[in-house]
Amino acid sequence: MSIRSLKDLWQKLIGSHTEFINENRAFNAVNVITLIILIVLLPFNVYIGLYTMAAVLAGLFVIISFFYFQARVKKRFLASMTAYAIVSYITLLTAFYYNSGINGPTVFLFFLTYHLLIAFTPKKQHFFWTMVHSAIGIALLLLNYYKPAIIANTYRTRQDRFIDIGSSYLVTLGAIYAITIYLRNNYNREKELAELRAIKIGRQKQQLEAVNEQKNKLFSIVSHDLRSPLNSIQSYLELLTETELTGEEKTHIEKELLTQTQNTSDLLFNLLSWSKTQMDGVSLNLISLPLKSALQRTIDTQKIIASKKDLQLEYSVDENLRVTGDADMIQLVVRNLVSNAIKFSPRGSKILVEAKPVNDWCRIMVRDEGIGMDDEKQKSIFSFKAAATFGTNNEKGVGLGLVLCKEFIELQHGKICFESTPGKGTTFFVTIPLGMSS
Repeated sequence: MSIRSLKDLWQKLIGSHTEFINENRAFNAVNVITLIILIVLLPFNVYIGLYTMAAVLAGLFVIISFFYFQARVKKRFLASMTAYAIVSYITLLTAFYYNSGINGPTVFLFFLTYHLLIAFTPKKQHFFWTMVHSAIGIALLLLNYYKPAIIANTYRTRQDRFIDIGSSYLVTLGAIYAITIYLRNNYNREKELAELRAIKIGRQKQQLEAVNEQKNKLFSIVSHDLRSPLNSIQSYLELLTETELTGEEKTHIEKELLTQTQNTSDLLFNLLSWSKTQMDGVSLNLISLPLKSALQRTIDTQKIIASKKDLQLEYSVDENLRVTGDADMIQLVVRNLVSNAIKFSPRGSKILVEAKPVNDWCRIMVRDEGIGMDDEKQKSIFSFKAAATFGTNNEKGVGLGLVLCKEFIELQHGKICFESTPGKGTTFFVTIPLGMSS
């Protein structure tokens, strides 16, 4: 049997870290080691004629097997531990009496039993077991000293005594070594886990600090960007009510008011959507849905906005094309991408929204002929690090919409990417799983 197989067997015998706490695993280990000790000692006692001790060891083997079953299988640790300790002391008293007292190997077994008890009992019980062990050991030594006649000398020959003491010494030494190595490995493992937890907590702290910094920056930008359009709206309304304006001037102001209101509405909608995901988590409802009808209302609304900027918005999606996704999230993503295309496109240009199947995926494309993005802007487009941008009609954005797009698409097991050339336009590609036909 290989070392790896022995380790696997040992782990099965004592239980996994996820199934038991360390003290319980230690008790299981002690039971296994005790059974191994009994298996080794039993034939030696039979060989040297200590049949009473052999019978005691055989009975003890059955009892310890029962304790092991109760702890490992039934998980009744407290009762099993207490019973183990009581049976251990009874066994030591019996061994001391029937195995020549201080002239036999019982002293070795006293040390071994104490070592095993300390290994699996809770720390708060260690003083108690130390006192009990000391009291019993001293009492037996005094009894052997003052009343040596009542302790039977069970060895037939001097050789039998040496065999018994030698085998007990080696077994005790091996058992103490095994349990010490087990406890040492357990300690090292817990130490490594603690260090890994500390590193993980440190990383999480850094991530939380970075996220908080991004949030603070975002709210700072948003609060500023909310004040600006509201101040503009207030100024335009004051002009309309307090100043005599020509029809052309009123029309211009009304258009500006509409633009500012739309931009502010988009900003608030994205901010509220993002805030909801941060506070309540994301409620995801993945279903198979027809893409064209799911986006039709969003596209119709964006067409009206695009026409006011003299833009042509084309929508090309097959009636039978279905995707697996969340309807609200897909609408938000497409609305943001089309809104950005409108914002950064010059008058008279064209915007195309197209979707088609590619293998097991649906690829949604939003293409514009706008101002495009330089390399620096492209690197930070999906993060809060992106600087505020201005559209072709001076429309302002903070990039929150694209952060939401990336987050929502990835939640739907999709991907989002883009291609952009300064002065020639930008194309966004959204890939999500195809849906089952109805």
